Amino acid sequence: MKKAFTQLFRKTCREAEKKYGLDPESFEQIVREEARKLYSSYETYDYTVMIGINPFEGLWSNFSEPISEGFQKLNALAPEYRKNAWTNGLKTAGIEDEAFGQYLADFFCSRAQKTPICL
Repeated sequence: MKKAFTQLFRKTCREAEKKYGLDPESFEQIVREEARKLYSSYETYDYTVMIGINPFEGLWSNFSEPISEGFQKLNALAPEYRKNAWTNGLKTAGIEDEAFGQYLADFFCSRAQKTPICL
């Protein structure tokens, strides 16, 4: 599962390479760091630590199971988190393109939901 996730992350970062010439491996590290920072800034952070959800699960999961108030909050935050994680990664790499950040978020999420990553 980890290998599939890594491959998908790289494939998504190659989209940024195609459009902006970013090094996919460097961009991946930037996005991972931006995702961690953003994830830890949300009020749901302590809840996610408690139940064992990491920042990268938020890049593909919708948290659509209404099992708790915490999951409902995660569900509401997920689309914004995904977009901002990728957009902030682009900004850190010197690129201001919110629409492309949304594209990367959607690209990653839609493919992840079709792979064993989220099963």
